[in-house]
Amino acid sequence: MTVASDRLVSRIGRLMLITALLIALPVSVVSSKGLAPAFILAVLGALLSLDLSGVRNLIASHRSRLAVGGALLAFVGYGMLSAFWSVDPARSLKVALTLGAVLLGGVALLAAIRHSNARARYLLRQACLIGFGITLALLAFEYATGATLNRIARFGAVNRDLPLADMNFIKPAASLLGVFLFPIAAIALSSGRRLLAAAAVLGSLAAIVFVSVSSAAIAAGAGLFAALLYMLFRRWALRLAAFSVCMIAILMPVIPNLMPPLQTHYTYDNPFPNSAMHRFRTWQFTAERIAEKPVLGWGLDSSRHVPGGNTEVEVFVTEPDGSNIQFVEQLMPLHPHNWFLQIWLELGAVGMAMLAAVLVLLLQWIGSVGRSRAQTALLFGQAVAIIGTASLSFGAWQNWWLGAVFLSFAFAATVEHDDGGRETV
Repeated sequence: MTVASDRLVSRIGRLMLITALLIALPVSVVSSKGLAPAFILAVLGALLSLDLSGVRNLIASHRSRLAVGGALLAFVGYGMLSAFWSVDPARSLKVALTLGAVLLGGVALLAAIRHSNARARYLLRQACLIGFGITLALLAFEYATGATLNRIARFGAVNRDLPLADMNFIKPAASLLGVFLFPIAAIALSSGRRLLAAAAVLGSLAAIVFVSVSSAAIAAGAGLFAALLYMLFRRWALRLAAFSVCMIAILMPVIPNLMPPLQTHYTYDNPFPNSAMHRFRTWQFTAERIAEKPVLGWGLDSSRHVPGGNTEVEVFVTEPDGSNIQFVEQLMPLHPHNWFLQIWLELGAVGMAMLAAVLVLLLQWIGSVGRSRAQTALLFGQAVAIIGTASLSFGAWQNWWLGAVFLSFAFAATVEHDDGGRETV
C-alpha cells in the first residue's frame, strides 16, 4: 500500500472509531444489545487505524498492564479447558472463544486510542461527551412519553397495547450510566470543565433514580464512595478495594445460605421488591449447586443447564384489598445475576481465584497510570461500579455487556497520558 492509501485507511478507521464512541450510549436507550455492534464498529475502526507497533507498545509500556492481560488470557484459557467437564461442552467452548475474541478486540481498541495524537484524542473525547448528552436527552424523552422510541423500534407503532409503566426497556441504559458517568466526568475534568463533570454525575444519578434502577444506584453509589475514598486515602483505598474483592470472592457462596428461608407468599408492604426476592431465591439455589462442584464448577456458561434450574416456583403477593397476585418464577433464569456467584457456579474455586487476581491487578493498574489524582479517582470508581453492576444485574458473558465494559475502558483511555506512542488514529 502507498503512503496515501495508508492515510486514507487510517482516516476511515478514525471516523469509524469516533462514530462508535458517539453512538455507543445513545443506542443503548433503544436496545441494550446495540452495544455489541457499537463495540464491533469501534474494534474495526481501531484495526484499520492501528499497526502492530501500537499493540506492542501497549503491552510493553507498563508492567501492570501486561499482568492484567496475562491474567485475563489465563482466565479465558481455563474457561476453554472447562469444556472437558462442562454439562454443555459445545457452549462452553463457544463462549470461551467469544471471550478470547472480545479480549483481543478490546486490546486493539485501547491501543488505537492510547497511541493516537492529541487532535484525534480530542475528537474522541468530544464524541464521548456529545453521545452522553444525547443519551440523557433520549432517556428523558422516553421517560416522559412512555418509551415511544422503544415502542416504535420493537413493534413498529407508538400506540401498541403494551404496558411500559415500569420502564423496563430503558433500564439497561440507565444502568450503563452508573458505569459511564465516571469516565465522562474524567473527560470533562481533562479540559478543566468541573461544572460539566458535576453535571454528568448529577444527570446520570437523576436518570437512574427516575427510571428506578436500584442495582445501578447501588453500583454508582459504591463507585462514587470509592472515588472519594481514593481522593482522601489513596493507598488505603487501593488496599481496601483489593481486600474487599478477595473477601467477596471467598465468601460469596456462603452468603446466600445466611439468608432466612424465603417464603412464597408476601404482603404488599414487603420491604424488598418482587424482583429482589426472586434474585435472592436464585442465589440460594446457586449456592446449593456450587456446593456440589466447588473446585472446578459445572463449566463455562453452564448456568442455564444446571440440574433443577428450570424448576418453577409459584409466588403470591397479597395486595391492600386482599387480592392475590400470582407470579411463576424459575429458580435459574439463565444466570444468577451475580458475577461472583456465576463464576463460582461455572468455574469453581479455581476460576474464582483467577478472576479475583484479574480484578486486583486491574485496580492496581488504574492507580498507577499517568492521570491527575481526580481523574484516577473517577476511573477507580468506574472499576468499582463495573464490579457492582456485574454483581447485581447482567450475565457475565452477555456480548453487549462485555462490549459495554470495553467501551467504558475506551472512554477512559481518551484521557490517559501518552508515553511515547505515535499517531495511529
